[in-house]
Amino acid sequence: MMESKYLFSFFYLFLGVFLGLCQSFQVISIRSVSPDFLLLLTIIYALSRGSFKGEILGFFMGLILDLMSGALFGLNAFVFTLAGACAIPFQKIAKLPNIIVFILYIIIVTIIKYVLYHVFFMIYQDTLLFDFYFFLKIPGEILINIVFGSILYIVCARFDKRENYEWF
Repeated sequence: MMESKYLFSFFYLFLGVFLGLCQSFQVISIRSVSPDFLLLLTIIYALSRGSFKGEILGFFMGLILDLMSGALFGLNAFVFTLAGACAIPFQKIAKLPNIIVFILYIIIVTIIKYVLYHVFFMIYQDTLLFDFYFFLKIPGEILINIVFGSILYIVCARFDKRENYEWF
């Protein structure tokens, strides 16, 4: 039991580093819209291991992304921590199968992420992010996050072998 716990943590660490590199180099990008792999990994981890562990992972994933991106420091850490913290309460409220909750949660978190980005950039840098391209990027990222998130969900479910990964 303990070995599988450490093996699963090592798997998430390896997957986080690999997907973080893919995200930072934009290896997978369609018309400059790329999936937010670290956010997807945070959501999957929070749904499978609980809100507290999702918060911790989300904070560190966001902090690493903040260090790599050079944008407003702490913004991604805040957004990812929020995404990890609200996963289980959202799952309890929704009362749907896990994959449906996962997809709905991706949609909601991506929209909230962009709203928070806009608010913080407006407050701290006096720039408006809302323009025509911004409104086109949100549905594109939601769609690509759902596609790659579902694949990542299946991979993590196969590796984790826990009973709380149900489809319908």
